Amino acid sequence: MSFFGAASTANTSATAEKDIEMSDPPTDSISSMAFSGQADYLAVGSWDNSVRIYEVLAGGQTTGKAMYQHQGPVLSVCWNKARNKILSGGADNAGRMFDVQTGATTQVAQHDAPIKSVKWVDAQSGILATGSWDKTVKYWDLRTPQPVASVSLPERCYSMDVQYPLMVVGTAERHIQIFNLTNPTAAYKTIQSPLKWQTRVATCFTASPTSGFAVGSIEGRVAIQYVEDKDSGNNFSFKCHRRDATPAAKDQSMVYAVNDISFHPVRMVPYTFGTKMLVLVSRLLMPPPDLSPAARSAGLDLFLPTPCLTIGLKDILA
Repeated sequence: MSFFGAASTANTSATAEKDIEMSDPPTDSISSMAFSGQADYLAVGSWDNSVRIYEVLAGGQTTGKAMYQHQGPVLSVCWNKARNKILSGGADNAGRMFDVQTGATTQVAQHDAPIKSVKWVDAQSGILATGSWDKTVKYWDLRTPQPVASVSLPERCYSMDVQYPLMVVGTAERHIQIFNLTNPTAAYKTIQSPLKWQTRVATCFTASPTSGFAVGSIEGRVAIQYVEDKDSGNNFSFKCHRRDATPAAKDQSMVYAVNDISFHPVRMVPYTFGTKMLVLVSRLLMPPPDLSPAARSAGLDLFLPTPCLTIGLKDILA
């Protein structure tokens, strides 16, 4: 089913001699990426209306394996638990499923506005959750054409993440709804984002003793929030993705949006990815309460060749 050319070759430029460019990338901005987790396959959704599946070889080179289309920009992709199906949602208001084994594509979800986020819920036989700009989250059993449940949101869904049983939805007007998916049709808690500007991303963490989530905004800030009130003393926020106007200014006046946050699967370190070629690695997920604000957000800034809208992590620094 290959539709691409040969595997990619390394970029040997002086500034990126260890980087490897993907072969035949999408022709427009990449909106979402997701690794299979069981095999070295990467699903990539793009504003060119396509979802492309690459195999990542041992040396980091890639080769295209398959592609399918939406009728509008693709905004989100994910895999099912078995890692044999890819789910995607887009500006065509449709959720689609691609079967890796058969190559068949079917529509499995429908909204009245673009689907901003698709997430697999590892419960029962598996449920697809879709968050939309029509101000709803819907749950889909892929064996039936109608949603098994629908939940109204206070505003348009901008970001959604699931680590069962925790689901967090960030919406317009800075609302954040927290769900316990053992009771998926009612929000467990609704809060206002601790950040002052528009929410761009919300990402769950549950591997720590207490569960919570990270929120990133357009103002170059990230907040770490815990679900339960008893853990609120561990909440904190930090600035990131900022640059000085000039090397001598030291004013951090150039502020960029935080577009994605991903937690390392082993170390639970949060990585933040921004609009203007910056990556910040925040080292401490659960800092001691007496740790200084500067130490809480200690990290490393890296430069990317292009603005980053999304990220997929797989065994980085394991």
